[in-house]
Amino acid sequence: MVYAGSNGGFMHGFDASSNAFQWGQEKMAYIANFLFSSNIGEGLHYLTDPGYTHRYYNDLTPSLSDVYDGSDWQTVLISGVRGGGRGIFALDVTDPSLFDNPAGNADKIVMWEFTNADDPDLGYTYSRPQIGLSNASDGSWVAIFGNGYNNTGDGKAKLFILRIHQGTDGNWVANSDYLEIPAWVNAADGDNDPNTDSDGDGDNDDRNGLSSPALADLDGNGTIDRAYAGDLNGKMWAFDLSSSDPGQWKLDYGEPLFTTINNEPITAQPTLSRHPSIVSDGSNDPNVMVFFGSGQFLVDSDKVSTNTNYFYGVWDRGDLGGGVTSNDLQRQTYENGFVDNNGDPVRVLSRNPVNYIGGERGWYFDLPDPSGRERSITRPVVRGDVVFFNTYVPDDDPCAPKGYGYRMAVDLETGGSPDDPTFDVNEDGIVDENDRASNGAAVSTVVGLKQEGFLPEPVFIEDIAYTADTPSKVAKLKTIPKGRLSWQELIQ
Repeated sequence: MVYAGSNGGFMHGFDASSNAFQWGQEKMAYIANFLFSSNIGEGLHYLTDPGYTHRYYNDLTPSLSDVYDGSDWQTVLISGVRGGGRGIFALDVTDPSLFDNPAGNADKIVMWEFTNADDPDLGYTYSRPQIGLSNASDGSWVAIFGNGYNNTGDGKAKLFILRIHQGTDGNWVANSDYLEIPAWVNAADGDNDPNTDSDGDGDNDDRNGLSSPALADLDGNGTIDRAYAGDLNGKMWAFDLSSSDPGQWKLDYGEPLFTTINNEPITAQPTLSRHPSIVSDGSNDPNVMVFFGSGQFLVDSDKVSTNTNYFYGVWDRGDLGGGVTSNDLQRQTYENGFVDNNGDPVRVLSRNPVNYIGGERGWYFDLPDPSGRERSITRPVVRGDVVFFNTYVPDDDPCAPKGYGYRMAVDLETGGSPDDPTFDVNEDGIVDENDRASNGAAVSTVVGLKQEGFLPEPVFIEDIAYTADTPSKVAKLKTIPKGRLSWQELIQ
């Protein structure tokens, strides 16, 4: 099966079985109860309104995972509706044959819904739920997501953790069926009362919200130990979920791990990796690199925003805590005058070393399109020792919605130009030394290429990178050589 939401309000299931004659046939369609309305001008009725103008319904990518309910394994689909509403839903899609009689089997397919009516701190569900096995002593599987945007609660950013096999009775009990971890710090008085907050982390007049989280299994035992997510005020938060007691799951450090320059928002899911050169020694745990950019494309005014955005690689080093800013990072800058073999200008970055041993916490660089509108609003991807990500520059003309962006690839450890060519710059189908760039005095590797249209996150199939429907060749991953690697004479 292939599942996809549509702006008609439905989550659709399409046949992708081995029978080619059935490929693409719709097998299932589900509309969440919180999207349904019998009122004229609301719900699906509005789609037939002669005066219809665009309104979001169901356009979040669903998450699917196998989970264990205590006696059997099942496959669950969990999704929100992004700008379509304040709610998420879960479906049991273990057995697609049940879709042959959806009305008769609805109670076996639909598991639950969780909405703003259950908790007003849930906003528009732009945060994609992540599914995994928790460290809770009862072995519960959970869905973890940010509270999204424009909630009707206290206006703060929150991390939600829902027990997947609770809520089926339609009743959600806080601190039992689900947990809500606040992501804010009261700098004025140090307490946890949102009503006395004055640190700019969100309130009823200026609502904050948490974006999609990234989860980390630090000890390799298959459970979620840590989560990272950014908010609309430019703060990247780290959450400690390592305890077997859910009551001990908490915001780590009591402050943001990192705050972006000028508090530019973080709206995309970050990407994680182990530090590429520093070994975990127990004191520097979790020893995780967090990669993310700043930028927003949510409201009409974002189309013409010229706030400078940046991309960051931040080292979460536990013994040094949080509170990291750009002053703690090494900046990379763009080298001038570099062109490819065809004479076309390309992006090249400096390779300033990062003094991790001396206390530097990572690297950053700006997104410098001359329009001033460049931003990072999709998830980066770590591939080998390179971080790939795409940027977007919206067209300031509302009648020309495509825009353009840049495909970027930087060194994981420094954020600078990689040592070896990464892109097939000259488009000859081979990534080699001919894909380097020169400014007449020096030669370097290319970190950025311009591409028309909206650029979603890259998807890799072996050495082909797909950005939307555009394939491009990238460097092959290094492989471990086979056969005898070395020998030693034991007896003479």
